[in-house]
Amino acid sequence: MTTCFRSKTYCASAANENSRSVARNSPLPNKASGGNLLGLIMPQNFIVIIAGGKGERFWPQSRAHRPKHLLPIVGSKPMLTQTLDRVRKIASPKNTFVITSEVQLEAVREVCKRLPAENIIAEPVGRDTAAAVALASAVIAARDPQGVFAVLPADHVIHDGAAYEKDLLAAFEAARAEPVMVTIGIAPPEPATGLA
Repeated sequence: MTTCFRSKTYCASAANENSRSVARNSPLPNKASGGNLLGLIMPQNFIVIIAGGKGERFWPQSRAHRPKHLLPIVGSKPMLTQTLDRVRKIASPKNTFVITSEVQLEAVREVCKRLPAENIIAEPVGRDTAAAVALASAVIAARDPQGVFAVLPADHVIHDGAAYEKDLLAAFEAARAEPVMVTIGIAPPEPATGLA
């Protein structure tokens, strides 16, 4: 599942769980960051790849220090590399982040050599997806308060890269236009309670 939304929207929602309203970003431009001729800032696209996990699903090949997203499960490249390849036209390396665990940090850095070192963020203790997304949202909001970002798992198999890129760009546009979260997924073949 891929989700796109504005950094400030998520920060406001995560900070106030009881609120039913979603904070809309200020339309005022930030002069320090430039802008176009009309004085408006075009929010930047950011990619956040969640690359944690315990390395249990593909045991014995995967372990805590080298889970499935660091292995070439489908194809000749690690799944995290495939994810980075899919999004390279959508966000620059400086706007691409990987959230991982302290245990996996060095192995993830080895796979993500084209990303700035500061864009690979290790959580000292894994607290699942919501905490990783909140952390990423705060980091992105500090760089671009109007930024729009997509959260992607590091281990998805996507065969039609062109269709995925088109859908992801449409999700960015929708999240930029309104204070909404846009989810891209596939129709499930059957009911299930777990996240596969």
